Amino acid sequence: MPISRPRIRWASLLTVLLCVVVVLVCVAAALRGRRWALVVALVAAAIAVREVRALQRHAPR
Repeated sequence: MPISRPRIRWASLLTVLLCVVVVLVCVAAALRGRRWALVVALVAAAIAVREVRALQRHAPR
């Protein structure tokens, strides 16, 4: 019986990685005095959390 490899949802993985980059850039901008960047960071973090949950939901058990 062959072992099936788990399918990776590349779009979700890329979304999470890009959101992490956006959060880091926004936190750096907020530390430099751009307080509005915190709002963008929160939105990006929320999107990343949603995608991580979606990846976990579709992962084989």
